[in-house]
Formats: sequence, C-alpha cells, structure tokens
Amino acid sequence: MTRDLAGVIALVLCTSACTKPIQPSVIYPGLPFNLAPGRAVAIPDALTVTFDRVVSDSRCPTDVTCIAAGDAVVHLIVAGPASRVERELHTASADTSKTTVDTYTIHLIDLTPYPRSTRVIPPTDYTVTLQITSP
Repeated sequence: MTRDLAGVIALVLCTSACTKPIQPSVIYPGLPFNLAPGRAVAIPDALTVTFDRVVSDSRCPTDVTCIAAGDAVVHLIVAGPASRVERELHTASADTSKTTVDTYTIHLIDLTPYPRSTRVIPPTDYTVTLQITSP
C-alpha cells in the first residue's frame, strides 16, 4: 500500500510540474542566441520573444542544384510591457530578415537544419538563431 501511495504522489507532483509553463531565458541585447520552437527569451521589463514555428521552408536542399536559394519563413510572437505582436521573418533577404518592435530590432541570423532532398524536417527539429539589438 505504501508503494502505491508513493506512486500516486509522484504522479501528482509530476503532473503539476509538467504543466507549468516554461520560463523564458534571459538574454542581453547584441548577443546572438538559439531558440527551439515554443521556447522564449526575455529582456527583463522590456521584451519577450517566442519562436512559434516555421511557416514554410522552400530553401534549396544541400544535396540538390537549384536556380534560386529559396526562402524559409519563421513566425515569432513578440510581447512588450503593453503590447503583443506577431511577426514573420525570412531567410532569403536582408530586408525581410529583421523587424523592429518598440526600440528593439530582431534579426533572423540562421535557421537550422538546412533541408536535404531525402529528409523531411520535423517541425520540432528546427532551431532559429536570432539577435536583438537596441539603439
């Protein structure tokens, strides 16, 4: 009976701990950082950036010769003290690889893994490299 009770208590503790939202990591402006889908970073009292998902990935696979490099689009959720916006950043162009929210510029540096023609990338396998700067 004691072993069964211990199992129930462990299950209850795990269930309550497992449903807790993941706290964002604290970052400092100017330093590049990596995020997996669903993960967030924060500049305390200023901005929280969450890598929501990859919307599309049409980049030319590494094992194929293409006429164009292609493009991937990542979806971010950016929350400030009084606002929440959603942004899409592209890998193909310097103009569309960054966005400004409040006084911060968020720049998409890289998206990995790079496609291969023989492998479909599961959405959870992506990692985005971003950099946030402030004037």
